[in-house]
Amino acid sequence: MELIIDPACSTAFEAEPEEADVMARPPRNPNAPLFGMGQIVFSLFAGFISLILLVFGFSFYNDYGEAEVRTLTFATLVVAMLGLIIVNRSRSQNFWRALRLPNRAVWWVVGGTLSFLAAVIYIPQARAIFRFAELDWSDLMIPLSAGSLAVLCLEIAKFLRREG
Repeated sequence: MELIIDPACSTAFEAEPEEADVMARPPRNPNAPLFGMGQIVFSLFAGFISLILLVFGFSFYNDYGEAEVRTLTFATLVVAMLGLIIVNRSRSQNFWRALRLPNRAVWWVVGGTLSFLAAVIYIPQARAIFRFAELDWSDLMIPLSAGSLAVLCLEIAKFLRREG
């Protein structure tokens, strides 16, 4: 996870252009907590949905082995983390518009992360280190669906925060 988080924070987010309304926003109350209870609860809820319900539930229901469950869980974390990076690129724009914002560093992070994910799933030596299983293309829909659900939940929260 550090291979995703560190480059995203140190290069991708730093290279983001400022949003048009940044100077019109009121400053954050210095007495307010850095993370409010609503934000913490929602983050836990989004993680619970994407990992527990979809990945574990689906995997165990379909009698996947331990290595498959481990691989699907890791891939879900990676996909959800990449979605989170895109969602957090803009406070005012939705996911699809944020995808179109120019920032080469973001695409280097996304490309590098997806390359690493493919390597640890499909290169036997790398797969053995992580004790992962090789996934077929239909199995990849599980982490893509779970990550997409997490992104959808975050987009809804972002919309409600803007409207509220």
